[in-house]
Amino acid sequence: MNAHHRFRISLGVIASILLTVTFITAVTAQSPTILISIGDVSVVEGNSGTQSLTITLTSTAAVPVGTQVTIAVTDGTAQAGSDYTVNIDVLVYTSINATVNFIGVVQVIGDTTFEPDETFTITLTGTNNPSVGIADGEATITILNDEPSISIGDVSVVEGNSGTQNLTITLTSPVTVPLGTQVAIAVTDGTAQAGSDYTVNIDVLVYTSINATVNFIGVVQVIGDTTFEPDETFTITLTGTNNPSVGIIDGEATVTIINDDAAPPLPSVTINQASGQTDPTTAQPINFTAVFSSAIDVSTFTASDLVLTGTAGLGSASVSITEIAPNDGTTFNIAVSGITTQGTVIASLPAGAVQNITGNGSLASTSTDNAVLFDVAPFVVTSTPTQTATLPPPPATPLCEDHNFDEGGVVRSSTVDALGYAINCRVLYQHGQPTQWLGGDLYNAGSIGIQGVLDLGVQQAVDIFSPGGLTTFAGGAVFCLRGEGTLIWLAASGAPRRAAIIGSYTVPEFEGFTCATLFEPGTLVLVTNNPQ
Repeated sequence: MNAHHRFRISLGVIASILLTVTFITAVTAQSPTILISIGDVSVVEGNSGTQSLTITLTSTAAVPVGTQVTIAVTDGTAQAGSDYTVNIDVLVYTSINATVNFIGVVQVIGDTTFEPDETFTITLTGTNNPSVGIADGEATITILNDEPSISIGDVSVVEGNSGTQNLTITLTSPVTVPLGTQVAIAVTDGTAQAGSDYTVNIDVLVYTSINATVNFIGVVQVIGDTTFEPDETFTITLTGTNNPSVGIIDGEATVTIINDDAAPPLPSVTINQASGQTDPTTAQPINFTAVFSSAIDVSTFTASDLVLTGTAGLGSASVSITEIAPNDGTTFNIAVSGITTQGTVIASLPAGAVQNITGNGSLASTSTDNAVLFDVAPFVVTSTPTQTATLPPPPATPLCEDHNFDEGGVVRSSTVDALGYAINCRVLYQHGQPTQWLGGDLYNAGSIGIQGVLDLGVQQAVDIFSPGGLTTFAGGAVFCLRGEGTLIWLAASGAPRRAAIIGSYTVPEFEGFTCATLFEPGTLVLVTNNPQ
């Protein structure tokens, strides 16, 4: 063929060749058919020299002779050089087996110093045989401490009623502890308090014999008493030893002092008016005293526990509770404020509302007098002077007998003949409305002073007084109000003012009026509704 001949190879042919080469490569790539695994292993440290570590490899089928497995060793809590040495980094199969032990790959260094169990890791990183792969290639190696390791266990002791009870503390070790080993302890209060619940006699425990388990008696003594209290605890901690070959594994014990005294009975409680509380009263707060038969858990006695009942306006009432003498968890002052209308105020506690120190609820309260009558304070008229105008003063209050000449008036009286002394009558209400002056109420609803009277439907009301200070009407005087109904009398001498129904009658001279005989100044009110 001429050297100058040219060949033409189509792109399709080139692509076909490439695909063929790729396919052949993919088919000829070999996947492992045998998989090797390594298992975790433990070895006792020893007190000197070295201990050979046996590594076991297992596989899914026999591994060919000459197969090499490379390994890597990684520190954990165990450190290469001080805790172990690595002698071989390639494991070679010298026989056809599925399970092979490799001895002396790693050697553990023994010592007599106590230390916790330590670990390092061996990892299978690969093989020289493509038919042999790695399934589980990581093993944790644990170096087991074989020096004495002391533990202390929790313990309980019955308190007793007097004297002291010796507490026995038990120390254990998986191996014997050398003679003369000293263990320092620390004792910490919990709910039990040193000095009142227990005493510590020894703070160093000494092994006087070679044993793995030793009981130490009388290290702590529990103080007995006859007072009921919940079980109490304190803690004993092993803080260290004087022997570096002896360590502490579990160094904390909870000691429980078991109560053996009887629980007190459920507390009863009485609630009564506080000493010095006036009844009836116009003052707030109203005070009650709660007395429990035995000490309670003070934190469980709150305002929400108290039940307030009665006829007074208690919707906005608030309660304050304060412990008082003898300050032993038995006696409390209850102050009730925010009462809006007159009536009775009654305080009580339901069963179970308050707990004693054992968590038992109190009985329902009893009382001999737990009700106080509250009266609204008398109305006080106040005024604010204007700076823009001077209003004329209201008309002077006329003499009572002058009202007799007011044809449309609502008051009639017979006073001069009976007393020979000037008595004035100030009309507070007429025809169901307060007296008007310059477009406003001259005397408002508070002039009568008791809401309960206003609620009965006031028709007429008159304030009867003596400018000269007369306090009694010798022989009595007749006063009448226009209309029919019930007469209510509020004596001026009452403090606070009290309302009372007064006997009434009619007289021919004052037709259409209801009359009564009075013997002192005060307020006379004619109401529509009879309160009886």
